[in-house]
Amino acid sequence: MSAPQQDPSPGVPEPEEVLVQSGKWITRTAWRLHGRMPWAEVDDMVQTGVLTALELRDRFDPARGVPFPVFIKPRVLGAMIDISRRAGSIKRREEAYVAESESVTPDDALDLIIGCESADILAEEIEKLPEDERTAISLFYLEELRNKDVAGIMGVTEVRVVRYRERALTRLAAAIHQRTFMTDQQFEETAGESL
Repeated sequence: MSAPQQDPSPGVPEPEEVLVQSGKWITRTAWRLHGRMPWAEVDDMVQTGVLTALELRDRFDPARGVPFPVFIKPRVLGAMIDISRRAGSIKRREEAYVAESESVTPDDALDLIIGCESADILAEEIEKLPEDERTAISLFYLEELRNKDVAGIMGVTEVRVVRYRERALTRLAAAIHQRTFMTDQQFEETAGESL
């Protein structure tokens, strides 16, 4: 009869045990951090906390006499704070991008559109835009709504609204330039034939 196999890592909790021992604490901690850093997503922090706790099983040494939950808490907390700070940094960059876009537009594109002599051409090209882009520029320029309000109506982020608008301006500028070029070329050909 063979001898029973010994656990190669006695005292190291199984993954299921990690979730039982630390799952509630990780969730509570995520919500506490969210209260201090509201831009951080609770689900992202919980996921980071759980994955960190599971990874720490490989570094846990029961011989040191420190319980596993005590061993992981400062490290898990650090990982959750780190991801929250990164989220905050991203959000600040996005807010700066959106704030700048309230008053700044692609100058060349907007100048070309403003300079379009034919209202019919401009209207026709606006109608050809993808729906999201058409809605974004209509609400911003025609209804004079802020990015925040446009985002609320469209059900997207402010950053997405800005990108829709920038793409729309670029498309319009290219289309108007092309049509203007073709009109000028046709005029020159007609004038040449009449000579």
